[in-house]
Amino acid sequence: MAFYKLLEFYSLHLASVLPVPNPLVGFLATCPSPYLHHTASKEYTLVLDLDETLMHYNYRNNLGQFKIRPYCQEFIFEMSEHFEVGIFTCGTQDYADWVTSHLRGIEFKLYRHHAVQTSTGFIKDLKRLGRDLKKTIILDNLAHNFQLQKENGIEIVGWFGDTKYTALLDVLELLKFVIVERPEDVREGLRLAAQKISASNSLKYHS
Repeated sequence: MAFYKLLEFYSLHLASVLPVPNPLVGFLATCPSPYLHHTASKEYTLVLDLDETLMHYNYRNNLGQFKIRPYCQEFIFEMSEHFEVGIFTCGTQDYADWVTSHLRGIEFKLYRHHAVQTSTGFIKDLKRLGRDLKKTIILDNLAHNFQLQKENGIEIVGWFGDTKYTALLDVLELLKFVIVERPEDVREGLRLAAQKISASNSLKYHS
């Protein structure tokens, strides 16, 4: 009995002094950074998520099918005139290359092995890209994915196949503000445009 009392004492004591685990501690990123070694082709870089942001993949009856979000290609074409546009997905490389093989205007692609794996899932750490954070914006349907640089991110409502969604047009109008104003820091530019974002039901900005 004395042994169990002693064990209980040490268990309670250690629980009170040991720090609570941080989900970002012990993270795993399998690729060395920076990921992008080439010089950016444009002043600003636009990082795009894939699944439920640009397209939706559905597997049913032993058949895989992906659908493209309305205005996806038009959005990429226009943005590629002003941004270095890239894909950053938590999907595997084989899958991502397959579903993006038809897209034009994409200058780089980053995959699951470029993401930081934590106890709560994958995180896209923009500091590892090799791009100036003052000039980098990420568009993703999950704010969790860009939580390390939330002020660089625009959260777009997830898309699951509805052909009437026009959220990418809202993003287009928002990013035109950055194009016209050409802020020294895109985070400040997004803050200035936050009112426009909050007025849209399809977009969120996490300042």
